[in-house]
Amino acid sequence: MVSRVCVRVCAALAAWLFCQAGLAEAYNTYDGPSFAATVKRGSVSLPLLQVDHLQQGDRIEITPSPELARHRDWVIALASISRSGTEVSFTASAIEDRDHFELEVPSADAVPAIVIAPALRTLFGITTSTGESTNLIEQAIRTDPQRFVSLQKIDQISQAARALADVLSSVPVEQGPEAVSAAARSAAARYGLPTVGPNCVKSTGVDIQCLAAEIVNRASLDAMSADKLGSLTGKPDQGKLPGQLDDSIKTFTAAADYFTSRYRDLYDFTPTFARSGDQPNEVKLYAIDRYRNGGIKTAYVYVPAWFQGPMPALSVDGQASVCLTSGHVPLKTGGRLPLSNYWHDWHLDLLDRRHPEWGARLDIPNMHPEFGEIRVPTDALAPPSDSTILTGRFSGMLGFQSITLPDATLAMPVAGHLEDALEGVSTLVSGETAHLRIAAGAGGCVTHMSLVMDGRVLASSPAAAPTRLDVDLSTQSAGPAAVVVSQAGVADQVLPVNIVGPRVRVRQLVHQDGDDFLTLDGTNLDRLDRVQLGHVICLPGGPPARLADAPYSRLVLACDSALSNATIPDRAIVSHVGGAPGTLSVPVVKGESRPSFELATGPNAWVVQPSDKAVRWGLAHDPVLSTDDSGVALVLQATHGYSVRSGGYTLQLRVSEDPSGSDAAPFSVPLMVNRSRGELRTRTPIVYPSAQLPTVVNHLQFRVVRSSNGLAGDWQDLPHAIVLLPRFTSVSCDPATSDWLVHGEHLDMIEGVGEPTPAGPELHPVLLSRCDDGACFVLPSHQADHAIAVKIAWIEHPFVVTLPTAPACAVPPAEAASGPVPK
Repeated sequence: MVSRVCVRVCAALAAWLFCQAGLAEAYNTYDGPSFAATVKRGSVSLPLLQVDHLQQGDRIEITPSPELARHRDWVIALASISRSGTEVSFTASAIEDRDHFELEVPSADAVPAIVIAPALRTLFGITTSTGESTNLIEQAIRTDPQRFVSLQKIDQISQAARALADVLSSVPVEQGPEAVSAAARSAAARYGLPTVGPNCVKSTGVDIQCLAAEIVNRASLDAMSADKLGSLTGKPDQGKLPGQLDDSIKTFTAAADYFTSRYRDLYDFTPTFARSGDQPNEVKLYAIDRYRNGGIKTAYVYVPAWFQGPMPALSVDGQASVCLTSGHVPLKTGGRLPLSNYWHDWHLDLLDRRHPEWGARLDIPNMHPEFGEIRVPTDALAPPSDSTILTGRFSGMLGFQSITLPDATLAMPVAGHLEDALEGVSTLVSGETAHLRIAAGAGGCVTHMSLVMDGRVLASSPAAAPTRLDVDLSTQSAGPAAVVVSQAGVADQVLPVNIVGPRVRVRQLVHQDGDDFLTLDGTNLDRLDRVQLGHVICLPGGPPARLADAPYSRLVLACDSALSNATIPDRAIVSHVGGAPGTLSVPVVKGESRPSFELATGPNAWVVQPSDKAVRWGLAHDPVLSTDDSGVALVLQATHGYSVRSGGYTLQLRVSEDPSGSDAAPFSVPLMVNRSRGELRTRTPIVYPSAQLPTVVNHLQFRVVRSSNGLAGDWQDLPHAIVLLPRFTSVSCDPATSDWLVHGEHLDMIEGVGEPTPAGPELHPVLLSRCDDGACFVLPSHQADHAIAVKIAWIEHPFVVTLPTAPACAVPPAEAASGPVPK
């Protein structure tokens, strides 16, 4: 017959748990009789199986069940045996003589034994007297009482096997054999066995019979050690299993053979173990062996095992909040747990500090510390809606002893919205790593969190930390999302959140002393809204400019006033467009002031060294214009309190009308420095490269750059422009017409020529021809020093130009007679 324990465990763990539960492997088990059994201590009575230990004066009361009571010729015997076996108290009677049986416990170390047996019959079929039957049972007990004490092992192993089976059957099958093995080791430790033998618990499963026997033997759950038990019985191996049980059963077999021989009646004694029946006080016996030879009567011997250790200490973590609606409150156990479940009448009293008027009591129908938790039914729980933290007090009974655990902090799900408890929302920034969490006071019942966007789950919380959510948004764009929070016992909450645009990354924020602007280098600069320096606001003056040092860009921010490095703070506050993400505090690099110079005053601050072309075109003394081949010397004076420093300075020039952007390649020349006078001077007259001139009239701008650090002053307009004019290289005679041929460069710029007159020249178009040295145009012959008026494209007024010395050309007779050629 397969043990019920084995059937239960094997059904739950069939694929990978090999089961040899309790005594079922070594012995067959059979249903025995049942009876009601209580222990009365003073005025309080408890079911026999709920009593953890006996005290002197306790009364054990046995009431046969209706089925057992029908066997009126059966005998019930109660014995009290001292653990040493030297003292035996005995009482017995036929069932027909009493409706219940009692035994007073003489001492705390007494071991009670219960024998239920049919009356013997003689050779002639006559039933012996009740006295004869009870005398034979008493004789069997008194002959070797220690054998009965040792039978406590049977009940202990049965209790251990059942307790282990209950623990292992609670492990979900999907967790695999490793979880079952871990649960078996944990349970064994709670029952006083810190280390488990390798034969009992393996990676592939648990041998429950082996582990139950090891717990009973090695944890010393019996009243005395195996060695002492062996010395008292005269058998050194008495305490070993299963040999000890074999010896005990052989003793009863010998007694049965004696009875059979004397009375010619087939009779056998069988050790039993007990389980709770259907009724509160009912004890159901299970025989280990019976009916070996058909028709044998069986005397059932039950010796209950008691919990001999001190009461274990139980506690719930009073610091960390535990979710009450999960139905499972973790339980800490200190000391050794009893193998049998002596816990009863437990309940949980709840208080709410915010609502002192409220309280509740929850009954706990099943208290099982061996599971490492208290299972609390919360179906009828109705605390105030705003209650999130409750104080819980567990109390109940261990046998006759009242127990109250230290107060525990129990969490309730947040009934309203969890937005206020969701922390870290400001870290939801595109391109970064976000860290979300539920505040400690509200997360006691949170079982899972996830971040969802556009139907996709971006991240989920780990099982070990359900209130924390770490999200990698390095490749995630901005937009609306939601955090889904699951709490035990209530519906999920969906909390809208927003993943904001990328954060400005500042590599460097620079302010040069005295400037009214900042220079910021970094990335994501299009996300910048403003920079605040104390009370001064600086706003972007234009779009960011990409730097050669990728991926960085540069942004210039205009401030609402000029700033002194001595008065501005060391850190600036950077705000983002739309106010999200939050502001940044970045250090300010305070640089020295940029060069600040202007043209010096005085007659020689601006000196033009005219070229031959400038002389011919009448610009030798023009203060505003100079030709492209003329040199310019200038003197610059420091302004706005700028102090000329050691190290070189460079003058940079550019044309203000240059559409290509003259910042890219300005014309630079070194300057001489006079620190005492705060002046800079050109070393030699500057000739601006004509190849860099973009137009005909080119207005110049200048700035000064400090050579040692590249700091540059502001661009300023020079009161001067460079004119790109043609250059007349020579004048020759046309042999065919005796007219002048004017040779030169850039002649295509000439729109017309004429005779200078006080009233203004009358200009005639110029037709360019090809000459040996390039382009030329025809001019009627005049005196070699004759000046002509020349109109240049894009310049409104004509110039009076002195031509180079020309040869004398023969004038044709017809032209000489007719006079000058009309203009």
